[in-house]
Amino acid sequence: NQRRDDRQEVSHATSHPQSRASQRQQEMETRQNEALNVPPVLPQEMTAESHSGHPRQDSTELEVLRRKIAELESRQKAQEDTPRRASTSVQVYLEADSPLAPELTSEPVPGKVKVPQFGLYDGTSDPDAHLGHYTSWMDLHGASDALRCRMFSLSLGPRAQKWYHFLPPHSIWKWQ
Repeated sequence: NQRRDDRQEVSHATSHPQSRASQRQQEMETRQNEALNVPPVLPQEMTAESHSGHPRQDSTELEVLRRKIAELESRQKAQEDTPRRASTSVQVYLEADSPLAPELTSEPVPGKVKVPQFGLYDGTSDPDAHLGHYTSWMDLHGASDALRCRMFSLSLGPRAQKWYHFLPPHSIWKWQ
């Protein structure tokens, strides 16, 4: 009998889109709470007076949660605003085999860099047109010479990438 009741509950819960949505919402909230180290709310912590379904919590618990959330938001903001730098092993690789000079690869990449959103140069079209388009994009985003040099290879298709990677190490030391 208990199994049949359980199956009816499951089929009832899965047959209504609102039930599935609320289950997904509850699962998402559980994952978020786990990430914030927030203990789960047990049914006995719910009050009869609470018609909204929110748990009863005293103000100190809420204040602790607010501080944790503010701290996490502050850390996330700091990470977004901090320029990224390649790890040491990647940095050594870049400096050893890259056609870019070390002073170009050592400059930190700003946190919110936008990769150019236009066609890759495949080696068959006009290279001057591609350079003009790339330069305009980088001008629009206020890129430094080092960033222009570092991101240029991202604008190249496979054939042009092959050419780029066969350039002598450290042969590129400025954009112009």
